Amino acid sequence: GIRYGQRWKRSIIIRHQCLVSKQSKSKNHTGRIECEMMKNENKFQIAGLEITPGERWQGTLMIGGGEFVLPAAVLHGEKEGKTVLITAAVHPGEYVGVETAVELANELKMEKITGTIVIVKVVCPEEFEQRAGSLCLDDRKNLNRQFPGDEKGTRTQRLASAIKKELHSVADYYIDLHSGDEYEDLTPFVYYAGKGEKEVIEVSRKMAQHVDVPYMVRSNVESGGSYNYAASCGIPSILIERGGMGRWTREEVESNKRDLKNILRYLGIYRTSRGYWNHYPMEVTDVVYQSANQAGLWYPDKKPGD
Repeated sequence: GIRYGQRWKRSIIIRHQCLVSKQSKSKNHTGRIECEMMKNENKFQIAGLEITPGERWQGTLMIGGGEFVLPAAVLHGEKEGKTVLITAAVHPGEYVGVETAVELANELKMEKITGTIVIVKVVCPEEFEQRAGSLCLDDRKNLNRQFPGDEKGTRTQRLASAIKKELHSVADYYIDLHSGDEYEDLTPFVYYAGKGEKEVIEVSRKMAQHVDVPYMVRSNVESGGSYNYAASCGIPSILIERGGMGRWTREEVESNKRDLKNILRYLGIYRTSRGYWNHYPMEVTDVVYQSANQAGLWYPDKKPGD
């Protein structure tokens, strides 16, 4: 009797273990299905593309019905969070931002991202390739004076409209990378949006405070510029100016990347230690833009930073 009882008991235990194993497998299978469903639900959508959580996508974004093809990267973190848009070469002759965008897209670590980072490496690729400076080849317009654009206007106005509808629309924050143009030298500084809702202005200002430059300038324009118009639509935005004269240096690119990581850290989008700063930017609110009142040769007595 004891022997049969032991066998029966053992049989029950074995069947119980098998049942648990089957249930465990069933749960694991269900868990995988649920995980895949969550990944599908959390896909990031931009310009007709779907990016899976944890994916580093690099290629070209087609916007404006396919009229504009922009080299870009989308880094979509495993964890849900906010989206930051970073653009370079809105003025295609400004190269520090382009190299910064290219390197940042490759170097940021996916496991440290909460949310999504959209990097447009060259906003005006045709003009960039033709070394056309700040003006569009077709209509000789400055893209950063055309926002919100016009989908039925000139090529530059159509590009501005497409950026507004398909790039601004996915962003919670916006950083636009600039330099002096091919003929322009400057002291590094940062603009922050000064027109918009109070909270948007305050967050823009705090973003600017994380940039390692001597000066930060409050912009009181709400349209024309890409970042100005984005702020007027509720997106905290800044524009970083560093470098110029149709070139870039390793020091300038490293400074840009450090600034961007510090801003992403502040926004809670990228986990990293705080990079060092040489400057705490002095705020400038009274700005004068001086233009020559006649044509001729210019012999400056001062250089940028004096």
